[in-house]
Amino acid sequence: MIGSEFQARRGSLLSDISFRRCRIRALKAMTSLQSEQITAIIALNTLGSYCGITGTVVFLYDSVLTAPEEIRCFWGRKVTGGAIIFWLNKYITMLSLCWAIGSDFLKISDTVAVLLL
Repeated sequence: MIGSEFQARRGSLLSDISFRRCRIRALKAMTSLQSEQITAIIALNTLGSYCGITGTVVFLYDSVLTAPEEIRCFWGRKVTGGAIIFWLNKYITMLSLCWAIGSDFLKISDTVAVLLL
C-alpha cells in the first residue's frame, strides 16, 4: 500500500517536472524577433496611453477656462434643448475620458495583459 502511494506521488512529481521543462524550453524557443515585437507593442500601447492622457488634460483645462462663460451663457437662463445637448455632450465626454484614464492604469494580471495585446 505504501509502495503504491509512493509510486503515484513519484509519477505525479515526474510529470510535473517534465511539464516545467517543456514550458522552459518553449520560453527559450521564443526568438529575439518575437521579443522585439512584444517590446514594440508594449511601447506603442504606452505611447497611446500617454496621448490619451494628454487629450484628456487639454479637455479638462479647456473646461476650467470656459466655465465662467458657460455659467454666464447657459446656467443663468431658461433651460432649452440646445443647453441640454451641450451639457450632455460636455459632461458625458468628461466622464468617459476620466473613466478611460482610470481603467488604463488599473492593475491587471499578466494573462489578461497578454490577451489585451
